[in-house]
Amino acid sequence: MRPLTPFLERLADEIRKHYALTNVDIKITSDRAMKNVLNTVGAFVWNIILFSDGLLKKSHDLQTTVLVHEFGHRVYFPETRAKQEVYSIIAELAGIPEHSTGRFLNIIGDLMINRANLYDVWHKQMYRGLRESYFSPKEERKVYDNYTFFLNVLNASLHEYRNHKMPVLTSTEEKAYH
Repeated sequence: MRPLTPFLERLADEIRKHYALTNVDIKITSDRAMKNVLNTVGAFVWNIILFSDGLLKKSHDLQTTVLVHEFGHRVYFPETRAKQEVYSIIAELAGIPEHSTGRFLNIIGDLMINRANLYDVWHKQMYRGLRESYFSPKEERKVYDNYTFFLNVLNASLHEYRNHKMPVLTSTEEKAYH
């Protein structure tokens, strides 16, 4: 297991102090394992944050974005295992298929966390890191899917943060955004 860089060590300590979460640990994990197994570069597994070693080559803004975001799962959504179970039941009652519940809740949680973090202590780094990770290079989407939905609602949050005119959203995206 790789040790944290001095930058990540300081940042993790600041985040823990800010949110009073002294029991959350960060583990640097191989980029290959993160992408092949979890299809991501960062993950929150209750009191452990998995952080891809590939992120160590990226900007401090992106590293901050990922670390603050993953702490956000413990702070904002789902926050506790009990709440996660309640959200799963609500999603099921709303008609989300059981095999899609985890993905659905993660998309909703990620949007809530990113939006909340755009107005917290690390908002400038969050904005720059979100722009770096999701919007460059700009990719042409041929198929509308869960990821497209996520990007469109996230883009609306970024526009709101910068006080720019809101982009056109579908009615479902608009409801999710509000």
